Amino acid sequence: MSDEDVLRRLDALEAAIKELREGLAKRKGLKVSRPASYQEVEDYVVGELKLTKTDAMSLWEHWEGNGFKNGRAPMASWKATASNWERRKIFFPSLQQNERSKLGPPGRR
Repeated sequence: MSDEDVLRRLDALEAAIKELREGLAKRKGLKVSRPASYQEVEDYVVGELKLTKTDAMSLWEHWEGNGFKNGRAPMASWKATASNWERRKIFFPSLQQNERSKLGPPGRR
């Protein structure tokens, strides 16, 4: 089997797993919310939350890595999750940096 065949089969398996997960979530009555693209996340994070593009990329990469889930459950609303994280000042690099700067130099904490 060639490398291309292996990659094609892997892509097909990943798509099938995604469909199964979404189907399971729907059967359990869970609403699944996933942004259509990174650009949609960037537009929301930069435009609505007034954060940076780096923050948008961090959020996108985190969600891509965990399969767009909150804990074990599929994410019900990615916009609400992003807003909540921004309000609680967690996760976003620019907010963490701002919070650290308010504490003063490391030796005086």
